[in-house]
Amino acid sequence: VLGTFKRRCDKERGEGAVQLLARVVPNIFQDKYKPDLLEGLVEKIRTNLYGEEAATPLDFLQLYWWDPKDHDVMPTLKALQKLAEDKIEVNEETGEATVTEPKKVGGLGLVDFPARAVLAAIQAGVPVAAV
Repeated sequence: VLGTFKRRCDKERGEGAVQLLARVVPNIFQDKYKPDLLEGLVEKIRTNLYGEEAATPLDFLQLYWWDPKDHDVMPTLKALQKLAEDKIEVNEETGEATVTEPKKVGGLGLVDFPARAVLAAIQAGVPVAAV
């Protein structure tokens, strides 16, 4: 439903007139949780919103983390960083850069993170857009 709404608004009002936000709350208390599971989850969200053929990145993804003090959030943040950056190859001969895989997430936000955890994320190069 949201994907249909967004496509309709983009068509009627222009690209980017409406932006959608998705929130991820990983169950870090399960032994099965691994940060690399996020890529599949983001793909599932993108497919639900934009359809299976769409290469459109999510407009914005928020991460809620249960307890940054007891569970290391950095591996998850680094996994999200990979999803929020274009993969680029540079031709050594010409110096031309080509996007080999476009980013899957437009912006990253952190929900209820302590200031130290936000600072650590930014210092680690995670492109935090909102807190």
